[in-house]
Amino acid sequence: MLAPLAIGYLVVVGACLVVANRNANLQPLALATGCGVSYGVAAFVIKLLTSEFGGGLAGVFTNWPIYVFIVVGPAGFILNQNALQQGTLLAPVQAIISVADPVISIALGIAWLDVRLRSSPAAIAGEIVSFLLLTIGIVLTSRMHEVKPAQQAAAAGVTGKRESLRANARWPGGREQATDGRPAGRVTYPVKPRSVR
Repeated sequence: MLAPLAIGYLVVVGACLVVANRNANLQPLALATGCGVSYGVAAFVIKLLTSEFGGGLAGVFTNWPIYVFIVVGPAGFILNQNALQQGTLLAPVQAIISVADPVISIALGIAWLDVRLRSSPAAIAGEIVSFLLLTIGIVLTSRMHEVKPAQQAAAAGVTGKRESLRANARWPGGREQATDGRPAGRVTYPVKPRSVR
């Protein structure tokens, strides 16, 4: 089990790194795919580790799952950080990571742990609907950060228009207009009539 798992992991993650290095536009997506695969493999080996605890710590550290987890766990975290730090395609990046993790772990469980999914039509339909809802929810949640800046920008535009209108309402020389039509800030004194001799 170890050899095909290690070879498959190195091939897939290595291909993702090659694509990320050669194509800047696909770099976040490639890194996210490598991260999702790493997380899926980590979840799979954690399942194997739980069965080793019956033999104590000796059983844990004398078998290979713990060492695979030590490699793929930090690797997934590093790929995750690099994918998010690109600053572009954040919604697809988060969707790929969140979807690839369970899909890879379930596929590995079916391949090596003899996991069997329910095959009735209702069960298959429920699984498909659940997967679609999971994907849609991830995409919508990850795009919420794009809505708030847009609303803030719109609010800033309205505020800017109000400030522009206030500036245009000023008299020449920068003095604001008072309510009676005279420039504000100018003090007027009554004129004393001169006496006629």
